[in-house]
Amino acid sequence: MEQKEKNEFIERYFKNNFSSSFFKKTFEVEKRIFFDCCAYIERIFLWEKTHNLVSNKSTTLDLCNSIFDSIILSQIIKDKLSSISDPFDPIIDAGAGGGFPGIPLAILFRDQRFYLVDNDRKKCSFLRTVKSALTLDNVTVINKNLSTLEPAMKVISRAAFPPTRASVLAGAVKKGGRLVIWGTPLTSFEFEKNLKKAGVLLAHKEDYQLPDGKQRCLLFFQKV
Repeated sequence: MEQKEKNEFIERYFKNNFSSSFFKKTFEVEKRIFFDCCAYIERIFLWEKTHNLVSNKSTTLDLCNSIFDSIILSQIIKDKLSSISDPFDPIIDAGAGGGFPGIPLAILFRDQRFYLVDNDRKKCSFLRTVKSALTLDNVTVINKNLSTLEPAMKVISRAAFPPTRASVLAGAVKKGGRLVIWGTPLTSFEFEKNLKKAGVLLAHKEDYQLPDGKQRCLLFFQKV
């Protein structure tokens, strides 16, 4: 698929699936967001030719679904995280990998600082090229193990840590801080059980569905 075809596909995808008034207004008024998402997907495909960022079998539809998954509940994420501390405190994307959810959220909310943390040097190099290409001045890329950083008030993570490693995520959150995890009906119970042992309790849960019919849930935890 040529880039023009990809961009047309992405535009149709956004129009068909982002049906809420918030997203209709956002994507119609802020054309930058649409073009930035297209440019982000284009760079993933370019890097996937020589690096394993997300999956070398990923299609344009797969990446659109990942963007959808990253931002469909973005306003809820922002509201709940802003309510617990200084709105300008950075959001830590733990195990940022190829940039989901941190990059799409940073594109959407340029007034919010994001720290994208990953211990893979090549993935961090990719994230830095995206930051530069899209002029994401609100993004800082940190090439370190999550466990070596000071605990933060706002931590998010998508498909980077299995429930068996929930303790690593728990250690990244300050007392009173929030942890947001993208999960599935199968993993949500395990995350809740394992994080509870570390004093990180489930405060809220949002169930939703991807355009391809897959069930997802967004888990909001608070460290006590």
